Amino acid sequence: MINLFRRTFSTMVEGPKTKMIKDKLTSTLNPDYLNVVCESHMHAVPKGAEMHFLVECVSTKFENLPKIKCHRIIHDILADELKSGDIHALRLFTVASSKYDGQFAPPPPKCGGGGHL
Repeated sequence: MINLFRRTFSTMVEGPKTKMIKDKLTSTLNPDYLNVVCESHMHAVPKGAEMHFLVECVSTKFENLPKIKCHRIIHDILADELKSGDIHALRLFTVASSKYDGQFAPPPPKCGGGGHL
């Protein structure tokens, strides 16, 4: 088991979509580390919307796979939510357990969308 420590910058309460993403990924990937953060507040969406997410996942299921295949696994797990529009955007940071070096996802780029609502 990987022993990870992460500073948490968000003081937001976990919403139902964030919890659903965590539950689906946990039950399928059995990750050594999983962090799901709603980043919608950084985008031009209504206040309280849960549409943009960061997923950081360290799992043995990613062993010997290229990054694109790791990302496809997560997209497949969340396919219904992505297709329905419940999830608008995913920022993914996926690492095989044996390759994890303590690094986490880099900061997000600035939103290129319209004005804030």
